[in-house]
Formats: sequence, structure tokens, C-alpha cells
Amino acid sequence: MDKKNNHIELDKYESASLIFQMKKASSNSKKSNKLNLHISLILFKILVLLNNCFLLCNKGNNSNNKNNNSNKSMKHAILLLSSYGISYMNNFLSQFNNDKRFDIYIHIDGKTKIDIENNKTITRAKIRYIKHLFKAKRFSIKMVDAMFELLSIANKTDNYDFFHYFSDSCYLIKTLDEFYQFFIDNNNKSYMSYHLEKYFLYKGKPFILYKGSQWMSLHSNIVYKLLDNINLFHKYKAALQKKIIKLVYGAPDEFIIQHIIVNDICKRKPQKYNVINKNLRFTRWRNCRRIHCPNYLDINNFSEREIKNIHKSNNLIMRKINYENYKSIDLVNRLKGE
Repeated sequence: MDKKNNHIELDKYESASLIFQMKKASSNSKKSNKLNLHISLILFKILVLLNNCFLLCNKGNNSNNKNNNSNKSMKHAILLLSSYGISYMNNFLSQFNNDKRFDIYIHIDGKTKIDIENNKTITRAKIRYIKHLFKAKRFSIKMVDAMFELLSIANKTDNYDFFHYFSDSCYLIKTLDEFYQFFIDNNNKSYMSYHLEKYFLYKGKPFILYKGSQWMSLHSNIVYKLLDNINLFHKYKAALQKKIIKLVYGAPDEFIIQHIIVNDICKRKPQKYNVINKNLRFTRWRNCRRIHCPNYLDINNFSEREIKNIHKSNNLIMRKINYENYKSIDLVNRLKGE
């Protein structure tokens, strides 16, 4: 019995010892878990702090980038093809208010009589070049001659970031600051509308013709390439004169520059030079003799909803505006929020 009792008592002791050890282990485990949890919380807090620091630094960098963009200075060449007379020209020039950020180059159509020397608006404006050069009639290659002449002279005169083609029936529907900021935000992009027009045979080979609006805003990287490929302009001009290329509808100013840029410079990959298929100019088209012509616009042409939609859009310019019609000016003022 004693042995048995001793054995039993020993079992109890061992059991008690085991329980004690288990409790101790459990206690240690709890302490360890608490320690691990504490360490995990500390690490988590450190990660949160590091993440916040990263976000603040990144926000600061973005803010600096925005400030740098805002502070960046750009030079713009405004290339005006003037053909509507003195009142149109003066109204167009008045939009730029002699702003130093914009240099104006004017080609006055040879058939338009304007007294340059006695025109106060012209003499006060920052105009780098003005000349009667060509009688640039629609559907005439002379229009493209005038475009290349303006582009070439502006490029030789100064280092510009952007070159913009305007007619004197164009009107800004954004403020000058908004116009300027848009191109800071979209630097290295060119804005030109284009589409594939037709296949032609040129010297017995298939020829793909691209066409679009002549009114465009080109970045300097495209302009340099365009002027370097001036031989292509002469090539297509010769083809027109020899009637090798037969146009269906349209004028040379609607396809020669567009075609050289898309087909020859970009090799049919406009994204290579960030050529955006949009010219930032609102135009309402009408049919006239089987072709589309821009319609003159005034306040009576638009609903309130259309005015709001145009105001919210990325369009910077409106065509065509009759400066002698107060209803046209009313429309522009409404679009500018004035």
C-alpha cells in the first residue's frame, strides 16, 4: 500500500509539476505573445509613419512640379493668315493685348488692301513679321506657300515652343492665361486634326493621302522636322501642278502639311511625336457644293446647353466669327463667362 500510495503521491507530484510547468510555459507564451504583439504594433506604427513621410515628400514633389510648370516660361508664335480686311485683323490682334508671351507673324493676303504704316493697332502690337506675299485664294497652292513662309520665318527669328495657325476670323474662347497654361500642361504635344482621305496612284505606286484642317497648333519638335523635310512639300506641290495627284474634294492647305506630318515624319504612327488628332478649334460645319464649309457663328446659333458644353470642353478657339456682327461677339463673351 505504501508503495502504491507513494506511487500515487508521486503521480500527483509529477502532475502538479507538469501543470506548474505548463502554466509557466503558458505564462511565458502569453508574455512572448504580448511582446510580439507589442513589437508588431511598434513596427506597424513605424511603417505608418514612414508611409506618411513618403506621401508628404511625394506631395511636396508634385507641388514643386506644379510650381515648376506654373513658373515655366514658354514662347508662342502666332501665325496669322489675314484675308478679311482691317476690322477683322484689328479685332484679332486686340485679343493678345501686346502680351509678351506671344509673338505675332502676319501674312496679309495679296488681294487685301490694308494700310499697314498708318494702322495704330498693328504698330502697337508685338509683330515680328508682316507682309503682303501671296494672293492666297482657297483651293490654291499659294495658301500653303504662305503657311510655310510664316513657319519658316518665325522659326528663324526666335526659339518658340509652339506655333499656332490662325485665321483672322478665329476668336479665343479661353483667356490668354488659360490658353498659355493649357500648353504648359500639354508640352511636347501637337494638336492637328487629320484623317485618311483616299488612295492615289503616284508614279505608278499606291499613295495614301491624309487630310485635315489647316488650323493647328504644332510643337517645335514637329516644326523642326517639317522644315527639314521641305523637299517633300516641293515634291507634292510638283505632283499637284502636274496633276499626278487628283484631289477629290478639298484644298492643298488641307492635306500637304497634314500628309507630310502623319505619313512621312511620323511614318503613320502619330503617337511617335505626340500628334493629337484634335485641333482645339470649335467649328460648326455646313454643306456647300458637296464639301463641308465652316459656318459663321453667333448667339442665335446656339442653345444654352451647347454654350455650357463648349465652355467646359478643351477647345480653345472658335471659328468662324464675324467681328462686325455684335451677336457673334455676344457668343464669344458668353463662352468666356463674361
